[in-house]
Amino acid sequence: MKLKGVPGWAKLALIVPALGAMTGIAVAQMGANEPAMDADEPAMEAEDPAMEAAAGEMVSIQVGVYTEEQAERGLATFMSRGCNGCHGNEMQGSPGGPTLKGFLFNFHWGDKPATEVMAFMQANMPPGAAGSLTDQAYTDILAAIFHANGYPVGDDELVYEELANILVENAPQE
Repeated sequence: MKLKGVPGWAKLALIVPALGAMTGIAVAQMGANEPAMDADEPAMEAEDPAMEAAAGEMVSIQVGVYTEEQAERGLATFMSRGCNGCHGNEMQGSPGGPTLKGFLFNFHWGDKPATEVMAFMQANMPPGAAGSLTDQAYTDILAAIFHANGYPVGDDELVYEELANILVENAPQE
């Protein structure tokens, strides 16, 4: 793609974010008219993740968006509803169903809102009875999947209505 008449700095402003998006590398940008922060200026304090979620802003799954108890409840539902028959007792996958953790989970769901994972679950799981669980049961199973992927546990339960505000970043690798 030729960008005739576009200054070099503008081309970089278009290319650098795209490269970051393709490679997964975060690329910081500073606007041309924004003043640089002085070294003696106090740094801005980090926002409270719970406040960001309440305000409708995206929150990283890395801040802990579910509880240990919820993940245990979700795992119990996962087992009792027979999800382990296809996905394995440890969500490692089987010939009957894909793994729900690790590289393949990251590949499919990394950098997407949690609502996309939930929408897939509700539209497809369990096979032959898609959408048959309550929103709470699906949310608990999602917490169990997050736990199996090594995402940190938090103080508050994962809430179905707040899934759109949670960014499923790539899970830590073993």
